[in-house]
Amino acid sequence: MTLEAEISKADVNKLPLGEFTGTTHLIDTVEALEKALEQMAPHPILGFDTETRPAFKKGVSYPISLLQFASADEAWLIRLNKTGFPEELAKFLERDQIKVGVAVKNDVVGLQKLHDFDGKYIVDLSTIAKNNKLVSQGLRPLMAICHGVRISKGAKISNWAAETLNNGQIRYAATDAWAGFKIYEKFVAEGFKV
Repeated sequence: MTLEAEISKADVNKLPLGEFTGTTHLIDTVEALEKALEQMAPHPILGFDTETRPAFKKGVSYPISLLQFASADEAWLIRLNKTGFPEELAKFLERDQIKVGVAVKNDVVGLQKLHDFDGKYIVDLSTIAKNNKLVSQGLRPLMAICHGVRISKGAKISNWAAETLNNGQIRYAATDAWAGFKIYEKFVAEGFKV
């Protein structure tokens, strides 16, 4: 194995910024969602993530607003607060197509509150990292270890249920899903048991 087992926050911050630069599809209608599911179907592996409007009061929570998928050069940002969660999306999530992200358990639980589905093909990169003796297991440090870049977390705490997402939110959301894809790709190249 040639990957470092861990990286400090200070060392991550010294790295150049890396972000998704491919084509981003912003999906906010059921018709656009149907087209996106067709576009994503041929990909054996997709990066995966979700975003939720932050709650700043104890006991207050919001449903997931955004579901993201990415390949090497395309990202699909599905605005669940606009499209709803149709049966076709649940079936897509159940397909034997690997969807990879970091700390995905809460994402899956949040999505299952919107529509029941079996999340067995959603794979947690943190678990793969841990099983392969990596100490750093978050998205940002794993991207730094695997690809030598720092990804921005600037838009994380923003209103994902807003009427319109700004360019920073769109770039951030696409980058997070793409980073999952890129980390998984590196794990496979390194011979990790995935």
